[in-house]
Amino acid sequence: MKEVMSNVAQDIINSYDQRRAELAGLRKDDVGRRKEADVSTSHRKADLEPIRKSVATLVSKERATLKSLRNELAAKRKSLFHNLSTEDSGRVQQAGKDSARRQAEDKQRQAAEKRRQAAVVSFLKEKQADRIKMSKELNRTLSAVPPKRKAYEKKRQASTAAMMSELRVEIGGYSDGWHDLTAAMLARRGSTTATPPRVNGAKNKAVLPDSKLSRAIFEFIANSPDGIDNGQLDKEFQIGKKKIEDLTNGLVKSANIKKRGKKYFSI
Repeated sequence: MKEVMSNVAQDIINSYDQRRAELAGLRKDDVGRRKEADVSTSHRKADLEPIRKSVATLVSKERATLKSLRNELAAKRKSLFHNLSTEDSGRVQQAGKDSARRQAEDKQRQAAEKRRQAAVVSFLKEKQADRIKMSKELNRTLSAVPPKRKAYEKKRQASTAAMMSELRVEIGGYSDGWHDLTAAMLARRGSTTATPPRVNGAKNKAVLPDSKLSRAIFEFIANSPDGIDNGQLDKEFQIGKKKIEDLTNGLVKSANIKKRGKKYFSI
């Protein structure tokens, strides 16, 4: 038993010594590696030193360039602000001058407009006074000589009737000439178509009604804002479409009514 225990103890001691030897070798290897690492680090530092110096030089140059650019930018900004300020002040001054000039022109225009309005008002007052004066004189003259006015009116109506009669005769002559020409042309062509009957305009033309009927037609049209056509007038007065057309044409020519399309309206 003692021998076994002695063997076990010896094995433990041997194992311990072996481990100590291994640890000593490991420490020695580690020291060597550290020395090699220090040597390598020193070599790398020596290699990196020129690069570091070069980088430091470049950084210094970049900083100097950047500072120069900043100074240049600040100078340009200051110059730009100065120019803009000068231009703005110039524009403000010019705008003030333009505004003053426009105000002066507006005042001149207003003064000229007031003078023109005053001249127009004065002119209208003068014309109104002249019209009133002429109207009074005309009324006084007409009221002083009513027989002469009636005689003049009868003479004017007679002259108008004579002119209308001559016009109807002339229109009738044109109608007869056209009838003869149409008959001659049909005979020359050998046509068997019957020629229209000969109409003597001087005998068959309807005489226009008196002024009372024209006045009644005018008032009937004036009371119809939507307009009146010939059919409605014929239905109202029952004097024939031809007479209605003659009367309405006379009213249109005398500028009492106007015609739009087929309807008549008062003016």
